[in-house]
Amino acid sequence: MRNYGKTYQGLDITNMLTDRYGRKTVVAKRKNDYCVGKGYDKNRKCWSQGYYDFSSHKKALNFAKKVSYK
Repeated sequence: MRNYGKTYQGLDITNMLTDRYGRKTVVAKRKNDYCVGKGYDKNRKCWSQGYYDFSSHKKALNFAKKVSYK
């Protein structure tokens, strides 16, 4: 897994999906699970909508691909 930096809370970003308009959706590693952040702002290091409690990176990434901006 590649590391794309850290969120404002210090979570490691493992994936960053970008749509054709430049909007971002990220997958981040928490202590015991993964989360997905839609509408990620690289300057503020936070997202507008979060989805939590994914038990594996694969599940979080598959979900991120589904909810990412089209």
